[in-house]
Amino acid sequence: MKTKFTDLLVVAIAMFAFAACNNNTDPEPVVPTDPRDAFVGTYDYESTGALDLDGGIVKLNIPLNDEGTFIISKVGDKEQVMIKGDSDSINATVSGNQLILELGTYHQTISSIDLQFTFKDKKATLEADTLTWESDIYGIGTYHGISADGDGHVYVTAIKQHFD
Repeated sequence: MKTKFTDLLVVAIAMFAFAACNNNTDPEPVVPTDPRDAFVGTYDYESTGALDLDGGIVKLNIPLNDEGTFIISKVGDKEQVMIKGDSDSINATVSGNQLILELGTYHQTISSIDLQFTFKDKKATLEADTLTWESDIYGIGTYHGISADGDGHVYVTAIKQHFD
């Protein structure tokens, strides 16, 4: 009886050892994913907001409603992207489903008023194919030598395009 039990135990151990050593299924290689891939693409955007300038005697409300297209592409390090519009670009860092947008200053002329905008962007959030963010705006305007400064706010909603 003891011999049969010992033989059975030896056979069982040999089977487990053989099964463990003869495992031909190599683990699948881990393919690194680039977190920027979710953001890369072409977007149609719409922005709404306004900048209020106060020149003392003259106060202006300048609407900043716009629509258009921009492209997000990878640049530099593994977390860096660039948002490129018609004439401007914004650098950003990917963090999960958000972009941390860098501070940007832009120049524009609207109705003979030379403007310098500084956008202090908050985080842009990507949910499905929609990227949204809001920005606080600080601006300086000059019209025929008269200067005014002020602030405002703008909201941006962008939908990622899909090309078939």
